[in-house]
Amino acid sequence: NGARPSPLHVYVFGYCHREKERGSRAGYGVYIEGTTPTDVARNVSAPVSLYTKQMSKVASLLAVEAALETPVIRRALRRNVRLVLHVDDPYTLSMLTYKGAELEAQGYPPRENHLLIARVRKAFAHAVQTAKHHPVLLPVNLDKANQAEGYGHARRLAQTAVEHLRHTPLAQGGEQEWYSL
Repeated sequence: NGARPSPLHVYVFGYCHREKERGSRAGYGVYIEGTTPTDVARNVSAPVSLYTKQMSKVASLLAVEAALETPVIRRALRRNVRLVLHVDDPYTLSMLTYKGAELEAQGYPPRENHLLIARVRKAFAHAVQTAKHHPVLLPVNLDKANQAEGYGHARRLAQTAVEHLRHTPLAQGGEQEWYSL
C-alpha cells in the first residue's frame, strides 16, 4: 500500500519551577494533537520523581519516554500513521540525535543524565524498529499556529503536574517536603 501515512503530532514539554534553586520541582507534559488537553486517558501530566534531578532538560527527556509509552502512540506506530514528535528542548533533541549517537558510540561515559539519555534513546530506537513509518523528531516552531497551540497545551500540562504538588499532603510528597530539599 503506497498510501501516504497520516501524521500524529505529539508535543512534549519539560518544566521546572525554580530551576537551579533550592526546592526546585520539575514536571512534564505530553499533548497529542486532536485530543482535548484535559483528556487524561491520552495526554500525560506528571511530576519528575523526587529521586531524579529536578531540571527541565531531565523533564523533557522523561516526557519523550512517557510519550513513547502512551498506549495511543504505541497503537499508532503500528498503523499507517507517522509519529511527529515536537520537542521543546534543544538538549533533548541533541541527545536523541547526533550528540546522543556520539555518547552511545563511546559507551555512555559517566556524565550528567547519561543513564536517562541511554534509556530514552533505547525507547526511541524501539519505536523506530516497531513503527510502520519512521517517527520524526522536530523542534517546536512557534511561528506555526497549530504548533504553538500544541506546545502551549504540553507546557500547561507540565506546569499543572508541578502545581498539583503544592496541594498534595506532605505524606504524599507535597509542597512542604519538596521545598525542603
